[in-house]
Amino acid sequence: MSTATGRRSHRDGRALYRTDGTVAGPEYLVRGPRTPDVLRGSINAPGRNTEIDPAGATPAQLRTAYEAQLAATVRDHGREHVEDATDVDAQTLASLLDGESPELTVKDAATILAVDPARPDARTLANEARDLLVVSLAAAVVDVHQLSEQIAVDSIRSLTPDQIRAKLEGDEPLTLESHAAMYSYAAARR
Repeated sequence: MSTATGRRSHRDGRALYRTDGTVAGPEYLVRGPRTPDVLRGSINAPGRNTEIDPAGATPAQLRTAYEAQLAATVRDHGREHVEDATDVDAQTLASLLDGESPELTVKDAATILAVDPARPDARTLANEARDLLVVSLAAAVVDVHQLSEQIAVDSIRSLTPDQIRAKLEGDEPLTLESHAAMYSYAAARR
């Protein structure tokens, strides 16, 4: 069933269809109504118009793809405009444009992406990013204890299961590095 005209989300076997036409669920690649959107699960390879399969991608590849889309948004809308419209500082935006990997949270990334009027607001994007990550973890039957023990990323390994849970629930900031590591870990286990 197409839900582009629907009013509610519903489950159809493997997928959760949202009212805006996006799909979230175990297939982990979400196709938005307009363009791929990293925080909504659709991940384009940097410099190409092809999607990356998170199950076969490393956390570094996912983070690079996230940053490439953020840099493209900054380029498309202008660094000064993005700086004025977000809480992200000029140096961080310049680093993105230079192809570097600045320390960013999912919230920061959502505010950058939300500058594009074709995308939802930052709060919706950040919530969807966390929700998609939780769905991916649940589909892979991965719990926070496994994450803290088995992911070799310092920003996760140093956390307790309760701290990871707080990040997944949005009570604490979640870095793009941590998001990419958890998303890749879950996708590889489905």
